[in-house]
Amino acid sequence: MVMRPRPQRAAKFQAMGARHVASSSREPWRPRPWSKYKQSRPPPFSPPRRARGEATEAKRAMAGVVIGVAPPPATPPEEPEPHVERLPADLLAHVLSLLPSFHDLAMAGGVSRRWRRAVERSLAGRRRMSFAGQRTGDDSTARFVRAAINLRDLDICWGCQITDQGLIRISTADCVKNLTSISLWGLAGITDNGVIQLVSRAHSLQHLNIGGTFITDESLYAVAKSCINLKERSNIFERDHLKMGIES
Repeated sequence: MVMRPRPQRAAKFQAMGARHVASSSREPWRPRPWSKYKQSRPPPFSPPRRARGEATEAKRAMAGVVIGVAPPPATPPEEPEPHVERLPADLLAHVLSLLPSFHDLAMAGGVSRRWRRAVERSLAGRRRMSFAGQRTGDDSTARFVRAAINLRDLDICWGCQITDQGLIRISTADCVKNLTSISLWGLAGITDNGVIQLVSRAHSLQHLNIGGTFITDESLYAVAKSCINLKERSNIFERDHLKMGIES
């Protein structure tokens, strides 16, 4: 008995044979290039951005914070400027000129550059300067005298710790040639060297007091030679029991 295929199966077999013939006519399989594979990949997932203003307070506080790095310290609020700093330069210089102590004046000059310039301006306008009882040394005294460019009356008497080095430094100041009065009364630390150096440049000197010092005739000759404008009849120099006078 011969088995004949059914019509449906025959059509199915014919279709399978046709597909086999079509597939055999194609090109052999080759791996796809990486570039085409990369282009065919879907884009990476990115979450949708939040609308403006939807960030929470916590996220706003954490914005810009890097893990492992401490946040920068908060800037302290600026202190209000003191009222004295608002004063004009001339008025501040006038206020500083009213200070009675040169020690306070030196401390005021160390506050700031503006105050230092104000101290220099206040000293530049002084015509009389007295260091009596101030216990100032060579450096500070010479520094103040050099700043007083319009000085006419200089009083360096008892209490000052001035030596010959201080007088030599003072003699280099610009105001010495215009001094009309100098008092060195009671300075036990000065000698002829410092006095001669000072009076040799004080050509406008009219009043001189160097009593109570340990000077000799050498200083007297220097005074008589350099200070030709002395107005007083005589200047008395006491050294122990010896009294000497200079006739004007």
